[in-house]
Amino acid sequence: MYLQRRASLHGNYASARVPEVVELRISFESNELRDCCCTFERGEETFGTHLARTLFTIIAEAESMETAADWHDFLVHDLVACTSDAFQVDVGTEYIATFVPTGKKYDVGDDGQPDWSTVMRLKLQSITRRT
Repeated sequence: MYLQRRASLHGNYASARVPEVVELRISFESNELRDCCCTFERGEETFGTHLARTLFTIIAEAESMETAADWHDFLVHDLVACTSDAFQVDVGTEYIATFVPTGKKYDVGDDGQPDWSTVMRLKLQSITRRT
């Protein structure tokens, strides 16, 4: 997105080009899940101090990436599974977080799997205890 402003009313224009900030955005399946992930005290109550810090780090790392594919590359061994409509990330040794692509501005291959390099919005669908 570019911003333009007029320098004067006499036809002299000055343009200020500001590049659009592109980053991965995370939303949450429920307000309760959002509170556990975005309010440290609530995260501590739900998961304990260590896992709350781990979860906060995971969300911050995700939001520092440009696309889901960049985040996948960064996760390396913490990326547990990647299916046609979701992927799972280790949250410590006890929990798994499930993310799904959201929005309509991403490409889908012939196999039905999202082109993760075009996914810029994810929803944290759940955090479940490992079985």
